[in-house]
Amino acid sequence: MAEKLLAGKRIGVLGKGGSGKSTVAVLMARALRGCGYQVCILDADSTNAGIHY
Repeated sequence: MAEKLLAGKRIGVLGKGGSGKSTVAVLMARALRGCGYQVCILDADSTNAGIHY
């Protein structure tokens, strides 16, 4: 089994409002899950209703 280089790492997605951060986060999470990683998305924006995936 190959070593997972990102195992145990945290990835932050930062930027201006409306720049596509939520979209990038969800697409990255799906790609990482497809590679066998366990993924958790934490949405810290109190104005966002939530990221559904």
